[in-house]
Amino acid sequence: MKTALRNHPDMNGILTISPDNLAGFFSKLKATKIQIITSCTSKKTVLGDNALTWADFEKGLEWVSRREQDNLTMPARDLYCGRQHLALIAGLSEHPEFEFDLRIVSAGYGLISGDRPIAPYDATFSGLPSKELAYRAQSLDLEVDFRTALQETDADMTLVLLGSDYLKAVMTGSPLFAEAPTVFIGGNFNDTNVAGSNLFHIPLQNEHAVRLGAGQTWLKAVVATKILEHLNGDQKRECA
Repeated sequence: MKTALRNHPDMNGILTISPDNLAGFFSKLKATKIQIITSCTSKKTVLGDNALTWADFEKGLEWVSRREQDNLTMPARDLYCGRQHLALIAGLSEHPEFEFDLRIVSAGYGLISGDRPIAPYDATFSGLPSKELAYRAQSLDLEVDFRTALQETDADMTLVLLGSDYLKAVMTGSPLFAEAPTVFIGGNFNDTNVAGSNLFHIPLQNEHAVRLGAGQTWLKAVVATKILEHLNGDQKRECA
């Protein structure tokens, strides 16, 4: 099922959506399948002394596969236990009416499915110098994979929950023509070249965290859950 926004007349460039108008905007939209792109977190359910590091990932897939054999692997969605990730997974579980395609921007593995088994690792984009961040992102083909995920998705909508460093890792060029309405929740767009079509941005400030009772760390996940609550609003009212 495709959302009516695919042919929306205001789809050129980036449209800013006020955090105070989520209900007014999203309740008009129809969606059944939603692609979620979020980031890895430094906190993991398992880490230990044998965790992979960036030095392992630099050696290539064959080496990483060998290292994985010495580690406990699990689906990526189950590995992370940072506040944003936990809040996001909890929010998704509250909405079985949607089909979710969860993807995670990993600073070690690249852009991966939430169902992909991976090993514990210690790597992050947060706080990296610009040149090192760009080098690692290029090594992981992040821009290509991110662009492909947005342009070739069969989902009705994409929600992007990435902080500034992770946005810089995946968005180094423009324009970006998304197949479905793509909503960037939070994030600092001042350091990225963002242009294209079907792109939306919800800017978030400290006041929104206070209003929603969330910390800055997991505010994007709370807003994503609010969006899910408002989607298909007309249908919910008809069935009430």
